[in-house]
Amino acid sequence: AMKAWLAICGDVGPDADLETLAGEILRAAEIEARRRPTLVATGRTPIYPQGWLSQRRWEDEGLLSWGQWTPEEQAFVDVFNQNIGDACPRVTEWTEKRSELTKVAAAGKMTLEKWGAFWRYVRDRCEFGFAVSYEWFLRRENFAAVADGQYQREAA
Repeated sequence: AMKAWLAICGDVGPDADLETLAGEILRAAEIEARRRPTLVATGRTPIYPQGWLSQRRWEDEGLLSWGQWTPEEQAFVDVFNQNIGDACPRVTEWTEKRSELTKVAAAGKMTLEKWGAFWRYVRDRCEFGFAVSYEWFLRRENFAAVADGQYQREAA
């Protein structure tokens, strides 16, 4: 790792603010450390310190945003939380799984307005005999079953 650090210092030039650079690297390294257990648990291999430094991974946009919603994801989650009512617990925490599912759903054909209408339909017209979650709703097969009326309440 020291060899990689010295190479970075040589690359940035004599006028570089090494204290700021070190701060950026440490901030990204903290994110990487929080992310590492998830990588290992999902069968991925984390990059070791020397490779992480020499590949300048602290500059990876995906790493820097890890652990927080993108603006598009946050808008999607907000629409869910504003419209789902008591049918499902509200989403309050970011997880990698939630982020992946949200990206797929938000990139689809439905607008946020249509998603809001869907969540209101779930809130007002559906009934589940089991606990449901945000993740459950965003799985394609479950979304399709709900949208097709499989969980619609019986008319009184």
